[in-house]
Amino acid sequence: MAMRARVVVVTLIAVVLSATLLAPALIYPYFEDSALFAAVARYLLEGEILYQDVFDHKAPAIYLQEMIRISLLGPSALASRVFELAILLIAALALGSGVHSLR
Repeated sequence: MAMRARVVVVTLIAVVLSATLLAPALIYPYFEDSALFAAVARYLLEGEILYQDVFDHKAPAIYLQEMIRISLLGPSALASRVFELAILLIAALALGSGVHSLR
């Protein structure tokens, strides 16, 4: 099997395995930090100012990510989980591609 074909097969197996193992996470509601991030992001989308009107000790990027997600997919916990899993998958594929290109 050619190297390129092997990479494609391994990538597909990794994607299917990851999706299968992570699928149960889609049914969990908001909890702890994720609920706080979503709430702060919703306040920010309504015009509140971070660290002035709404305060949490996290860096602003986490709220920016949540604001993007809420703007694109809405405020539901399911949308949050799907977005989170998609971002993790994209990051994993990018890291794998980077490692592969270094070889």
